[in-house]
Order: sequence, then C-alpha cells, then structure tokens
Amino acid sequence: MRQFLLFITFFIFSANGFSQNDLAKNSIYLEFLGKGLFYSLNYERNIFQINDLIGINLSSGIGVFPGLTSIEKSTDLFIPFEGNVSFSKNHHHAVIGYGTTYWRYKINYIEIDNSNLSQQPVQPSLIPTTEWFAHMVFEYRYKKPEGGFLFKIGYTPLFFAPIQNTSFNSRINYQTSFNLGLGWSF
Repeated sequence: MRQFLLFITFFIFSANGFSQNDLAKNSIYLEFLGKGLFYSLNYERNIFQINDLIGINLSSGIGVFPGLTSIEKSTDLFIPFEGNVSFSKNHHHAVIGYGTTYWRYKINYIEIDNSNLSQQPVQPSLIPTTEWFAHMVFEYRYKKPEGGFLFKIGYTPLFFAPIQNTSFNSRINYQTSFNLGLGWSF
C-alpha cells in the first residue's frame, strides 16, 4: 500500500512535461467492471501531450471487494495500472490502452492425502493467493479539455494465466468485460 501511495503522489506532483497549460491533466473516476473486475477508483495523469489531438496517459487505481469464500469473511484487493493513448476531438476522446492488475484474494483449500483419509471430513481453510492479469481498453470518453465532468464507456478484454478446465480439456485465459466510468478531470 505504501508503494501505491508513492506512485499516486508521483503522478500528482510530476512535471508538466510537454502538455499545454490550459488542459486538464488529472482525472479521478469510479469505474464499474473493467480492469478492477467489479469496480475501481482510479487516478489518471496526462504525462505527455503530443499535440492537440494525441495524449499519453498513465493511471492507477484501487478496488476492494468482499471475498467469495464460504469459510470466513475475506477481502479481495485489486490495484490496476494502465498506460493509454488518447485521440481527442473537442470533448470526445477515443482511448486505446494496455495495463495490468494486481489481485490479492483467498481461496478455499482442503488438504487431502493418505495421512488424513480416515479423518474425513477434513476442515477447509483459506489460502492467500496473488495474481497479476493483463487488460486492454478500447474506450469512448466525454471530457472537456479544460476539465470538469468525465464519462467513459468501453470494452476491456482481460487476460489471465491459463487455467486447465478438466470438463472441456481446454485452456481458458480470456474474459470479456465492459466498463462504465464517471468522474472529474482537473
């Protein structure tokens, strides 16, 4: 969490780069679905403005969601990171980006081996697990150049480490997701 706060602070206080001074360089938005799976609160910074039409942005966020375990209460943590390119025309923006999300969660685990076969049923436990998964974004955004209300909607393919599905004997590592976001740029 400490590195996350340092990362956000770096974005907020980073140099203006080559972007124009009258453009809103910062955005904070709440995104539903997408790169945070359920939701995420994100901060985005315009790092480099090539011209009036093309800008390069970096973003980071956080999402906390109740774990889906049945043994005891747990919490899932999502921290998405993303870099994207924005193609702008007045208030309308097409965004293409790529990133990764850190996911910390717990899974149900039952240890069964020869030493405890006679002791059935064995009590399950929770095992902490972490995973990184990749994502892409293809979005439309409505945002005024000088700042204010931000609306975004898009398609977000998610790419996970391959999981062996024994029912179909195939590897599954792709999930389709869409996103919807509301926020403020300044």
